[in-house]
Amino acid sequence: RRRIAASVWILVFAASVVLVLRHAWVSDDVYITFRYCDNVLAGRGPVYNPGERVEGYTHFLWFLLLTLGRALGVGAEALGKVLPLPAYAGSLLLLARISGHLFPGRNGMPGGGKSQDRALRGGLLGIPVAALAWAALEDARLYGSGGLETSLFGFVLLLGFDILCFSKRARAGALAGWAYAVACLVRPE
Repeated sequence: RRRIAASVWILVFAASVVLVLRHAWVSDDVYITFRYCDNVLAGRGPVYNPGERVEGYTHFLWFLLLTLGRALGVGAEALGKVLPLPAYAGSLLLLARISGHLFPGRNGMPGGGKSQDRALRGGLLGIPVAALAWAALEDARLYGSGGLETSLFGFVLLLGFDILCFSKRARAGALAGWAYAVACLVRPE
């Protein structure tokens, strides 16, 4: 049963990521940020038009990540399609992990399971329903590419929640605080 459950979750995870890649796109909004990135790399500073000192983006950390990608020579379209994907995939894994924490005895197998099988536990009959819903949610998959900071913002918020609620570390509150501080740098609201 564990192998079957693991196989199902690998298939769900892979299918979801493939769907994101298959329908990858680049939002026109991110091209505004790319212009800021290109001006930084050209030595003009973080400006939209040379000589105008107006900050026209609200996602400082995302701007830095996009600028780094552009500095490494990654094309704008490729960067926009791929950069949000790791955060989307990380959100899937975190939602499965959170389900395992919330419903530790529901893995669909008699006698529970080992602690390393925690990602396969949770929810109805051992199905991490939140991760499945995230994989099925069209908007989540849509913003798994697109070049916008949406996936990273959601991932960092989930990470903070996971640390705050389930970490056994003595400094869990401080670590969650760091995750939420990073979320504010990704998107200030």
